[in-house]
Amino acid sequence: MILQLIDVMIGLSLVYLIFSTVASALADLFEATRGMRGRLLERGIRTLLARVVTGDGKLAPVQDPAALLRALYDSPSIYSLFRDDYEPGGRRLPSYIPAERFASAILMLAENGELKQDFTRIRDTLLAFSGVDVAALPPAQWLDAAHAQIVAYYNETMDRVTGWYTRLVRWRLFIIGLLLALVFNVDSIRLIRQLSEDDTLRQNLVSQALIDHGDDGALMASSVVDTVDDDAVQRAQDQINRQLALVESLGLPIGWTRAEWQRVSNTAPPANAEPGTPPRRWSVGRLLASGAAWSKLAGLLLTACALSFGAPFWFDLVNQLVKLRTSIKPDERARKDAATASSGGDGAGDAALTPAVVRIEVAPTQAPVPPASGGVPRGTAQPSGEPS
Repeated sequence: MILQLIDVMIGLSLVYLIFSTVASALADLFEATRGMRGRLLERGIRTLLARVVTGDGKLAPVQDPAALLRALYDSPSIYSLFRDDYEPGGRRLPSYIPAERFASAILMLAENGELKQDFTRIRDTLLAFSGVDVAALPPAQWLDAAHAQIVAYYNETMDRVTGWYTRLVRWRLFIIGLLLALVFNVDSIRLIRQLSEDDTLRQNLVSQALIDHGDDGALMASSVVDTVDDDAVQRAQDQINRQLALVESLGLPIGWTRAEWQRVSNTAPPANAEPGTPPRRWSVGRLLASGAAWSKLAGLLLTACALSFGAPFWFDLVNQLVKLRTSIKPDERARKDAATASSGGDGAGDAALTPAVVRIEVAPTQAPVPPASGGVPRGTAQPSGEPS
């Protein structure tokens, strides 16, 4: 019973892994066209440059934050991280700026350039926020200490930007997951019921999970689209095609059929109707009165919530469940062997063992069954995003 429950959890988690990988790939496609990572990073840097400490120790807004932001992005330390010229809110902004480059750009602009005075105030403000009195250090150590403090404060701010992007990706994956659940009819409640009752389906999914848990694990991890570049669209499309092909090969109980729609919408002909009776007319009232419709809605929403966790979460969970299963399987086999041996003294026990011996001896003469092929790529999101 415990082993069957673990197998159901493995099968359900594998389905979530497959579709969350598709959702992450679609999110990467969207990210490749919108460039939200770069925009959020630009927003976070804008907050760093927006206010400075005045002589009386109070914060005051800068006069032209857009000009400061342009000067920073056009500096040699950052300009080399993206192509084309800087465009506020553009789609080709860098999605990642190392803290060391940001600190070098601030210190350089505070010493040279048309906005030298403004960046000097920004530099002093960032150092004041760091909580360390850099000015008290010897001149020979001042530059390195200032660079280190700006790096530390920048990293703290980027943690907040990471939180912005994580929430954005979570909502994006939820919406994409809900659309996938609706289109493919990925009903979690129905999947749990089918996995509990269908031994063949359950074993197929467990076998696939065992394959992915082996040598193909590195391949799955390397197929995640974490960065946005010109190849992101093609890689995301290949990812989606592989997952949909895997779904079809596993024979999952998903997809819409006429009978399924009539059951959910409560439009199927009465049970005592004559053959050929047309279905009943669809209506909103009939749909709302259908218990199957509410159950279907709950199952689809549960799937969408599960996919919003992202492919890496389900990949790790599948691996943990497979390890748990492999640790329990030998113990159960040993208990069964011990129970069989304890009853082996009577004739009934010997008779029960005989068919198993015959099957083992005959099995080599049959054609071997090839293992299931393919693998489930490991999922993002990257939010990392990129997902892609």
